[in-house]
Amino acid sequence: MTTVPPASGAPLVSAWHRLLAENPGGTAELAEAIEKRMSVQPWRHPDSPVPVRPLLLSRAEAAWITRAAAAVVGLAVEECARRAGSPAALAEALGSPLSPLVTDRASWNQWSASQARPDLVLSGGVPKVLELNIGSAIGGPEATARLDAVLWSMPPIRAREAEWKLSRGRSIQARRELLVRMARDRCASVPRIAIAGWSAENFRETVADAEEHGVPCSFVQLEELTEDGGLRDGQGRRLDILLQKFLAAGAYLDGEPMRALEEAVAGDSTLIASPELSTLQSNKKVLAWLTERCPELPSAQRTVIEQHVPWTADLADGPVRRHGRRHDLLELLLRDRNSFILKPADAFGGNGVLVGRETPSRKWEEAVRDKAGTGWVAQEYCRPDNHPVSAFDPASGDVLLLERPHVISPLLFSGAGTGFLTRFTRPGGGAVTSAQAGAINTVSVQG
Repeated sequence: MTTVPPASGAPLVSAWHRLLAENPGGTAELAEAIEKRMSVQPWRHPDSPVPVRPLLLSRAEAAWITRAAAAVVGLAVEECARRAGSPAALAEALGSPLSPLVTDRASWNQWSASQARPDLVLSGGVPKVLELNIGSAIGGPEATARLDAVLWSMPPIRAREAEWKLSRGRSIQARRELLVRMARDRCASVPRIAIAGWSAENFRETVADAEEHGVPCSFVQLEELTEDGGLRDGQGRRLDILLQKFLAAGAYLDGEPMRALEEAVAGDSTLIASPELSTLQSNKKVLAWLTERCPELPSAQRTVIEQHVPWTADLADGPVRRHGRRHDLLELLLRDRNSFILKPADAFGGNGVLVGRETPSRKWEEAVRDKAGTGWVAQEYCRPDNHPVSAFDPASGDVLLLERPHVISPLLFSGAGTGFLTRFTRPGGGAVTSAQAGAINTVSVQG
C-alpha cells in the first residue's frame, strides 16, 4: 500500500460533463428527480448544487481506498480486544456509558465489525481514515442505492455504461447476503428480517431487494415490537434478524421504547445486527489508541497506521509524542491551531467538530481548555484533495463542473468493499464535517 495509484481519467470526466452540459433541460429534470428521490432524508445543504454525476474513481484508487479502510478497521478491532477483555471493560476504558444492549455473548459479538463505513479523505493521493463508523446504523447503502438508480436514468448516460467500463456499488445486496449468513449461523435458513430506523420510505430498496430474493423483509416501528422467545412485529410474526438503523444512545435519549430489544439481547433470541459492541469500537479514542500503540507494532501494521491514520490523541492536559517529539498537548494545540481538529469521541454526523483553521482563535482556545478531559480527541488535520463533480445549480439553471473537497466512505460488509458514499462541500462552505455541509454523492469505478 505504498504506491499512489493513478487518478481517474480526466477525459471521461470531461465527456460525461459535456453530455450533461449540452442537455441542460434533461439535466434539470435529472436534478429534480434526484431531489425528489433523496428528500426522504436530509442529504444536502439548501445552498448546495445537486450532483448529477457520480464521483469517478479509477479501479486502482478504489481498491487502495478499500484496502486501507479495511486494514484500519481490523487493527482498531484488535486494539479494542487487546485493551479490554469484555465489552463492559471496553466501555470503561473508553469512558463510555454501558448500554443495556451490550452483551458478552460471543455468538453476537462475532458480527460486531461485519458492517463498517470508515470516513476518509485522499490527502496528497493517500487515503487517511478520519473515523471508523462500525455497526448496522451506518448510513450509505440506502442513499447510494437511491442516487445510483436516478443518476443512471438518463438514456445517453445509461447507454455508455459498458463503453466507459464503469461499475457501481452493490451495498444493499451485500448487506442482505450478510444478514442471511447471520441468520443461517443461528439455524434460520429462510430468515424474516425487520428494519427499524428512519422511515419505511427510506428502506424501500432494501425491502424490495430482499423480497426479490425470497427473503421476507419489512419495516417496523420500535413501539410495535414485542419479545416472546424472540422479537415479534405488530402482526405477531417472529423475527430472526433486526437491522437496527439507529444509534441506541440516541434512541434512549429520545425516550424510544427499547424494552423489547433489551429482552431479545438478554434472552439471546432475535439477533440484532450489529451488536452494541460496534458502537464502542467506533469511538474516536480508538484511533488515539492506534496512534499511541503504533511504535510497538510489527512493521506491516505500523506502516498501515503511519500511512493511513492521522495522528490522534485523547484531549487531555498532559504530554504526548508526535512524529518522534514530545509535546504538551494543550500547548501544541494552542500554538498550532491550523494543524488540528477537535471532535467529541462518541458523537456522529459531524456534531461538535471544530476545524482549527476555520475556528476563531478565542473559540478554539476555550474549546481546548474546556473540553480537555471530557471525552474529546484532537486529530491532525488532513487537507482533502479536490475532485471534479458535475452539479446542477437550481438557482441559476447552470450545469457546473466543480473541483471540491470530498470525504470518501467505502461501504464494507464482512471486510469487503461493496460501494462508496461520498460527501462534497458546497462552494463557500467549510470543511466536509457532515452531509449537510454540501451534498451526498455516490461513486462509479472506472476500469
